[in-house]
Amino acid sequence: MKILIESLVGIKRKLNTKDKYLFIAQLTALFVLSVSLNYFADKLLPWNYVVNLLRATMAIIGAVITFTLTYSLFFVFGIKIENSFLMKYSFKQRLNLCLLGYSISAIIFMIGFYPETSTYTTSASFLLTIWLVLALYIRPTIEELQLREAGMEDIRDIINLKEKKEKYLEKEERKRKEKEKKEKNKNKEKENKKTL
Repeated sequence: MKILIESLVGIKRKLNTKDKYLFIAQLTALFVLSVSLNYFADKLLPWNYVVNLLRATMAIIGAVITFTLTYSLFFVFGIKIENSFLMKYSFKQRLNLCLLGYSISAIIFMIGFYPETSTYTTSASFLLTIWLVLALYIRPTIEELQLREAGMEDIRDIINLKEKKEKYLEKEERKRKEKEKKEKNKNKEKENKKTL
């Protein structure tokens, strides 16, 4: 997580200079090169342990390039999706959502993409990019770190727990009322039979 945060700071420094568009152009060229190399590696190279290690390295490098390019474009065009996400959900909530995201994306990758195809390494690279994006959303804010150091609970977790409790109680109350209604109907039916 520390490496990711330091990398983001480095990217932001690059984007706050006059050469930010040159930096994005270089990243775009690297992205195209990465996708092309992945394609030709899958198409031309054999599928064995040694070459697969090379493919894995290429997928990781491609993921870092794709993530950096995406983050840079979002930063330059002022799209701040992460801030609203960080504010809305607590660290625990984000962690749970992102773990779900990791699982779903991994399952989709395993079902949809097969080894020994020309798009396998590129697909693996995009999967790793998604995981890096999710890691970006998991990172704790300064306020969350301060709360953890103080041993205090995040107010969003308390509210979330309270809402869950209220929903559970409402559900139980509905069940109780339905049960009472059924019992009343049964009793009425019994009384009707007795009168007949």
